[in-house]
Amino acid sequence: MKPEELQEAVSKGLEPMSAEVKKVGDSVKGLEERIVKIEALPLTKMSAPFINTIPQTYKGRKLSKQAIGIRSLLGKNVGFDSLDKEEKIDEFCKFMIDVISKTTLNETTAAQGAYLVPDEFQWDIIQLARNRSYALQLARVFAMSSDNLYLPAELTLPSVAWKSESTQLTQSDPTFDQVNLQAKKLTAYSAMTNELLADGAVDVVGLLTEQFAYSMGIELDNQMINGTGDPVSGLGTAACGYSTVTSGASMSTVTTSDLSEAISNIEQGLVGNARWLIGRLAMHYVRSLKTTDGIPLFQYAGAQAPSTIYEFPYGVTEKIANTDGSSKLMAIFGNFNYFYLGRRSGAMSIEANPYSRFDYDETQFRMITRWGLAIAKSAAFARIVTA
Repeated sequence: MKPEELQEAVSKGLEPMSAEVKKVGDSVKGLEERIVKIEALPLTKMSAPFINTIPQTYKGRKLSKQAIGIRSLLGKNVGFDSLDKEEKIDEFCKFMIDVISKTTLNETTAAQGAYLVPDEFQWDIIQLARNRSYALQLARVFAMSSDNLYLPAELTLPSVAWKSESTQLTQSDPTFDQVNLQAKKLTAYSAMTNELLADGAVDVVGLLTEQFAYSMGIELDNQMINGTGDPVSGLGTAACGYSTVTSGASMSTVTTSDLSEAISNIEQGLVGNARWLIGRLAMHYVRSLKTTDGIPLFQYAGAQAPSTIYEFPYGVTEKIANTDGSSKLMAIFGNFNYFYLGRRSGAMSIEANPYSRFDYDETQFRMITRWGLAIAKSAAFARIVTA
């Protein structure tokens, strides 16, 4: 075959491939033109759908407002610290908006929720008083991976003795005890109508969540101080290591000597982190203590209140009763690190049941917690009671 014939044959064989290459080139050229046009457009939601924005409302509710109550619980050891990102908080609020409704809270009865449905300008709710909760702040908290947690505790130390040369040693073994934390269930149960959720301008979801958590914290205080054996015998009962009894059957008979005696009962090695928990009425009589010359021992009226009683900090709690009379608890002094709280893993959860009252357009929901409570060392605590 002549060279010119060979060249012609090759050219004809390459024609189909050239046509495909041209198509690819045209496509690339068209794509480049589209990219240039897109790049020239302003960055708006229509021209830049890839810009991800978190929605500010959900079913007519402002998510930022719904999360106010939840954010207030973060870092307070009440079970919401897993909501550590805005996205998680938003998803939680969406879930609660979807399912929350209440059987007894409604719009028509004022005391049962109608006050939550505002006029045009009313956006806040006047909350009940929130008294300070101490148990979760002062007690030592342990994570529990099962329903029982056993913690070893020293009971007695080995004794030592001086011995003469070549004298047989005397065996003396330490003894040990166990502190048993047994998880008990502490629950809160409620529900809310969809109408109340839709029409209430306040953060109903956050408010109810905060109410549940706060109520449980106050109940832990109550058991730590006043428990009668199930789930724990409290520090204000005979389970306390030491008792100082006033001279009379009234809180007014308390003296500075009674306060000092309570402190002196606690061994020096345990007193380092000790503090007072005192009742409101008992605190009145402590403030009223005077010298024989009538000089106030605690503070002058109008002066700044001291932050300690005999150099130890104090807190006033409503869980020490404010009723006077015989055998009434006034105060507890001690190292609260020796009161143990066991928190069962995954203890706190919010569960919803949208089916049981489906015909009422209501959803029931609850908060579940499980706690173990125990006095780890009774000798670390002293109480003051009236005669």
